[in-house]
Amino acid sequence: MIADFLKSRGVPFDLPTHGKPTEATPIELAQALNVPLAYVGTVARFSADNRVVALVHGADRRPDLEAVRAKLGPDAQPLAATPTDDARPLCPETDLLWDVAFLRRPSVCLPGPGGGQAVRVETRRLAGLGLPTAALTRRAAPPSNSAYDVLLERGFIDRVTDEDKARAHLGNPAVAGYVGFDPTADSLHVGSLMPIMALAHLQRAGGKAIAVVGGATGMIGDPSGKTAMRQFLTADNIKANMAGISRQLSAYVRIDDRTGFLLDNAEWFADVPCLLFLRELGAYFPIRMMLNKECFRARMEREGEGLTYLELTYMLMQAYDFVRLAETRHCLVQMGGSDQWGNICAGVELGRKAKGDTLFSQKVRQGGTLVGITFSLLRNAAGGKFGKTESGNVWLEERLTSAYDFFQFWRNTGDIDVERFLGVFTFLPMDDVARLCSEPSAEAVNLAKEILAFAVTALAHGQSEALAAVQNAQALFGGYGDAFRHEAVRLGLAAEADFSAAAPQGGMNAIEIAAADLATGRPTVIEALTQLGLVRSKSEARRLIQQGGAYIDEQRVEDTDASVPPAEPGATIVIRAGKKKHGMIRVS
Repeated sequence: MIADFLKSRGVPFDLPTHGKPTEATPIELAQALNVPLAYVGTVARFSADNRVVALVHGADRRPDLEAVRAKLGPDAQPLAATPTDDARPLCPETDLLWDVAFLRRPSVCLPGPGGGQAVRVETRRLAGLGLPTAALTRRAAPPSNSAYDVLLERGFIDRVTDEDKARAHLGNPAVAGYVGFDPTADSLHVGSLMPIMALAHLQRAGGKAIAVVGGATGMIGDPSGKTAMRQFLTADNIKANMAGISRQLSAYVRIDDRTGFLLDNAEWFADVPCLLFLRELGAYFPIRMMLNKECFRARMEREGEGLTYLELTYMLMQAYDFVRLAETRHCLVQMGGSDQWGNICAGVELGRKAKGDTLFSQKVRQGGTLVGITFSLLRNAAGGKFGKTESGNVWLEERLTSAYDFFQFWRNTGDIDVERFLGVFTFLPMDDVARLCSEPSAEAVNLAKEILAFAVTALAHGQSEALAAVQNAQALFGGYGDAFRHEAVRLGLAAEADFSAAAPQGGMNAIEIAAADLATGRPTVIEALTQLGLVRSKSEARRLIQQGGAYIDEQRVEDTDASVPPAEPGATIVIRAGKKKHGMIRVS
């Protein structure tokens, strides 16, 4: 069984219950698991060279016999399924092939150890197993013009309440989709980029994109994924935060009141009396149903204060946001991170239950057509929370995270994540993404990382800042040579003349020191670390040196009293704090 195969190799996986019998069809399993059909694995068997080869592929695709014969030999023939196939579904190592299109999905669902269960595994967990792979399938149906299939192909989607409705809605230019953002700070961080890019892709595909900044829900705070209640925000905090978030969203989504809208849910909640809120919404939300939601159950199972009544109301408010937008904006799709599944499903359920009723003096007509989509969980190379570094969050606001540090965050992407991140965080065509990531050599992987860093930084901070980051990184580490320039130009990310005109700027921390000063022993390494902003204080710089984390030109600094070494005018000296924070001294 596949569970044994994964367990023997130390690959973590889930065993979601779907309640279907062993003989359930892939479509039935997809619907029961709330996942796209493309994520459900099926097996086609072939006889080739006196052996049987099992091809594992997505249920939305069909084996391409010509490609199979090119891979296995001209005598390869498909075998009819037999009742005994389920006894040995996926485990014969030497007789198992995985379709590359299937492994490009964020996660896949395969036959479980028994009826009623499936094995769900993140495909990044399979990357280190050296699985035999090949491009051996073709689409079972031609791709649609729906933004849903764009998001699916690019690796966004995790779960969906109704795939057929989602595809139809996101293919209809009259229908809008929305994502909510809580104004907890005056800047979003890279953890918010996935839903932002989803809205951008929706708009580019001809759909209407709505970003809802929670001026009302921000007063409460979303308990999803949190171990404790959020800090309260004042109305002034929220107003300032919303202004910053609005600026950042406009870099990705065109806000024009035709295809792109920025709304504040305080518009419809601010004047609602408490008793009216409870009477209109409370009856639709059984407490047992709410506490069974993953976002609440996790908090209830932990020791501590548990949940407050205030936090329970967040789900009611977000659910009504969805129903109201459906009636007033023809917004039938809500999207969000995987931690929002419970909140999004609550909106779908509210619409279904309230259809035909009146909520806050408005008839609910669209409630039966609502669809929820969540996006796949992203992790960093070490398996931790995406967007977190040793220095904290990586922000979209340049005063919080410089363009150079932002660039370096993406350049330091783990090898197994490069292809996925190119699909999610750039607008590059997926054929180009696949081509960039088809070569496993170190040179090819580094080129893909350079393109990723440049493309994402240009979107967030503009092309000039991205070019400056390239120049700074090249001065520090080399690289970014002819292959990078040629690829960036070929992909339309920059023109050849742009590289010639670019020069290092202040995106990377840099200071200028006279050669004469260096000759006298000034500054000390502690002073240089502080002046470059690589540490917050001289005491932190001293601790960094004592712990062996300070380097000058890749030589570890051992003495807390050490000075920056002398150098000739025109030279550059690289100072590193920890693994990934760099600064540069230009000697004049």
